[in-house]
Amino acid sequence: GVPVSNCLPGLNSSKVVEVTPARVHGLDPNVSRLKNSDVMGEFLEHPEWMPMIFDSSGEAKAFPTPNSSLSSCSGGGAWSSSSAI
Repeated sequence: GVPVSNCLPGLNSSKVVEVTPARVHGLDPNVSRLKNSDVMGEFLEHPEWMPMIFDSSGEAKAFPTPNSSLSSCSGGGAWSSSSAI
């Protein structure tokens, strides 16, 4: 690992940055995984956080909607403001 301040100057943290192989590879599998995750509920409540997808000419495309209804993470968990990052 590398101290995070070496990778992100100006970020005052004692955490260590480590690069690991991705669990999911490719645009379509990653979009599918995210659009059906609980995190997507947070994105829908905060559209400014929504990931962006671009076509081959650089034009922004709409992020696909979930296949089913999602619950928000705002009750705690990975995206709550009290979680340690």
